[in-house]
Formats: sequence, C-alpha cells, structure tokens
Amino acid sequence: MRFYSKEQHKWQKKSRRLEAQATRLLANYKKGKKKNKKPRLIISKKTEFKRPNYHRYIKSKAWRSRRLAYYEKFGKQCVVCGDSDINLHHVTYERLGREHDGDLIALCVYHHDRFHKEIEIKGDMRIETYKFIIREQEDQELSDLIKKHM
Repeated sequence: MRFYSKEQHKWQKKSRRLEAQATRLLANYKKGKKKNKKPRLIISKKTEFKRPNYHRYIKSKAWRSRRLAYYEKFGKQCVVCGDSDINLHHVTYERLGREHDGDLIALCVYHHDRFHKEIEIKGDMRIETYKFIIREQEDQELSDLIKKHM
C-alpha cells in the first residue's frame, strides 16, 4: 500500500543522511576535534516532509483498505467496552499513511470522543492513550460491579 510520492522517498533518504551527519558532528564535537566551533547543521526548506493531509487521507481508498485490514486482524470492537460501533483511533500520527498495527486502536464513538475531549491531539499519544484505556476499563469494571450488587 503506497500513499506517498517519490518526493517523500527523496526526503526520507535526505533525512537519514542529515541524521548521520548530525551524529558525526556531535561525536566529533564531544571528542574535542572542533573545540571552538559548535556543530551546525543547515537544513534547506526543500527537505521538509509533507505528510498526507489527515482529512484527505481519512477519506481515501488507502485508509479504507488499511482500516478493513485492521478489522480483519483484530476484530471490530472497542477495547474498553466491546461496542461494535467504532472509530479507529491513531495512537500516533508519526507514520500517517503507512501505519503499523500498533499505531491504531479500536475505540467506540463514545470513548473516542471522550479521549479527544480530555487529551489534546499531538503527534505521539501512546502513553496518554494507554492510560486512558486502562482508566476507562477500571471504571467500566467498577460500574459493572456496582450494578451487580444493587
């Protein structure tokens, strides 16, 4: 499944080269080879990576097929309450357009909306997502226990 262009491949290669260059500069700087100068890495505007537009991607065939593949592998039910009316939540947007299974998690509409009301959207929300799921599961178990004993 490909959702990125040849330009983005060029960017990925260039970013790897720049990372290697930065690593070498820092290593040399720490060793003391360039005592007077701090390492500088100049990045041109051409190296900027343009991720796919989120809303355009969510409406695309690529997302539809990615979502169906996830449902076939993990089922179509909320990890908190088991509801089947779900949204596929991005745990991280780092690989938008080329997500791994671990970048996605099934949440029902209620829990997905509740998550985003509580937590600000940012690139990597792994910790926040898992804390939210654990807290919601505990709340669900507690409310079930209370209903059972009433």
